[in-house]
Amino acid sequence: MIIKAYDICVRLHDFRFPGAPGSTSASSSSLLSDATHGLEERHRIVTSAQFSVANFEILDNIETSVWRKFAGPMRDDATYHRETGSRLVEFRCDVVEIPAVNTAGVAPTSRGVPTGPKQHELRCLLSVLPLRFYIDQDALDFLLRFFSLSGTRSAPAPAASSLPLARPGSDPADGSKPFFQYIHIAPLHCRVDYKPKRVNYKLLRQNNLLEMVNLFHLENAAVRLERLRLVGLYGWEGLGQRVLDAWLPYLKRTQVVGVAAGIAGLQPFFTYGASIRDLVATPVAQYQKDGRVFRGAQRAVKAFAKKTTMESIRLGTRFAVSTQVLLEHAHDLVTSQNGDTSVSSDRYRADKDHSAGARAHDPPGHAPSRRGAARTAGGYGGEPSKFSQQPESLKEGFGLAYRSLSTNMAQFTQTLFAASGSEDAQSGHRRRARRQKTVLEVLPAAVLRPMIGATEAINKTLLGVQNTLDPKKRLQMEDKYKG
Repeated sequence: MIIKAYDICVRLHDFRFPGAPGSTSASSSSLLSDATHGLEERHRIVTSAQFSVANFEILDNIETSVWRKFAGPMRDDATYHRETGSRLVEFRCDVVEIPAVNTAGVAPTSRGVPTGPKQHELRCLLSVLPLRFYIDQDALDFLLRFFSLSGTRSAPAPAASSLPLARPGSDPADGSKPFFQYIHIAPLHCRVDYKPKRVNYKLLRQNNLLEMVNLFHLENAAVRLERLRLVGLYGWEGLGQRVLDAWLPYLKRTQVVGVAAGIAGLQPFFTYGASIRDLVATPVAQYQKDGRVFRGAQRAVKAFAKKTTMESIRLGTRFAVSTQVLLEHAHDLVTSQNGDTSVSSDRYRADKDHSAGARAHDPPGHAPSRRGAARTAGGYGGEPSKFSQQPESLKEGFGLAYRSLSTNMAQFTQTLFAASGSEDAQSGHRRRARRQKTVLEVLPAAVLRPMIGATEAINKTLLGVQNTLDPKKRLQMEDKYKG
């Protein structure tokens, strides 16, 4: 985890809640007023601790994943613009003093327990700006095991309204554990890419909805978590599980459409459908606003053209990369069956030196499995992704396309010349027949080389066009993929 520009501030107060003017930022003050609505103002703040982080990144260093980041701040795009100077994370924790109660007329505290001496309780506020997640299933499983949540994530989630004011078996008079009057979390917006690798069919047969996520590859799925308020908590134990139990019903009830729009196979339909909807809705909204229908139509056509063009380029790139992976897999199978390890080795050396999306070098004679070849497009298992090291502009895309095509054509001609001249040192009347047989054996693999070069050239050209039209897209890919 990389944390950038963090601030810690601890203040000793002697005033009544909610605090002195200017003690918090504008966003924190708004959050504070919402969280403290309805609470007793006679409770006095003893200590206030504030913690803020400008930016943070969680890097994915698991060997089986080619995704560079696990989490980080969302970059600006057409739907989100981050305010300059804003803090990514803001956390505030107030220690509140509960006044003493006359023992002659015993009154309950917020914990429901009579008290004589003064007691201290906590009030916590958390606000986080929109986040971007690139979740590999291996990384997710590691985190679940690390935080000891893997054994309980399939347990039924209670409603937030049924949460008890105190943990069962807790002794309210025990001062060793902090008591939280409330924990308030502001609404959180995030976008998620998720790469599944395996499915637990046993959990699917048990109607585990969370396991169904492993059936789909998600790209840019939008998720919104509602404002959360937990009341009456003893200690830090199980706090993460309580948050999950409160949010999961909301996710299942309201966020299905946003997640479905991020499924790899369905995403183009949602994108084109939303573009057509905006093509009609934008002029109508502009007319209702100020009567300028022509201006609204101009904006709608411009947005429609941009969205459909970018989505078409994305689909073309995906198709070219998938075709390239299949052709490379076919080349590996043919060269392995023919026992021509030299051609395979030359291929890997040439790709490593000249191709931006090079694959890792395999041992001589090794034929990767069909499953392993299918992984190369998205790239995991130690191999770089085809979408890493993208061209910054159309000019650079043309240069990489020309380099890939020329390299593979050179491999094609070199293979044919090497096969036709491999029998020159032999003598006898069967020399010509052996030469023809050798050429026929290497011809299928050699023919695939120009096809591989052509698909990679198309891929690099389309990526160059995409990054020229939308330079922020390249920055997002640099965040996502390891180079």
